[in-house]
Amino acid sequence: MNFSFTTESTFEAVDQSIKAVMTDIREKGPGISGKQVFAVDFALRELLNNAVEHGNKMDPAKQVRCHLFLDEKSVSLDVWDEGKGFCLEKAVDDDVLQDLMRERNRGLEIIGLMGFSITVTGNHVAAQLVWTDLDRPQRGALRQE
Repeated sequence: MNFSFTTESTFEAVDQSIKAVMTDIREKGPGISGKQVFAVDFALRELLNNAVEHGNKMDPAKQVRCHLFLDEKSVSLDVWDEGKGFCLEKAVDDDVLQDLMRERNRGLEIIGLMGFSITVTGNHVAAQLVWTDLDRPQRGALRQE
């Protein structure tokens, strides 16, 4: 199952896009578990909201692009914003395991801990999860290219 969409840089637009995609996944997608659906929803929200807030600086004139591929074995998420890109080392806190309850700056770490491998190349973030890796912490699976 493939999805590609573009949305404006607002949290409301992101929420509407994700709700539409997740409805399609639940109704027409491969039979995946509730836990897998949650992982896709959570990762999409984190990546798209990060693109809106940090990449596009909340500028509704800018857009965020997303491509999602999902099947019975894995999910791949690709998100692009119109920002300059970011340094992954500065975005990821080494002490995350001691403070997962902090209010901000924890999304990429949590996605990695869920089992996603994440690659950042400029203003493109790619996240992949093989379903058998769900809940296998992937510390070190975050990399910059």
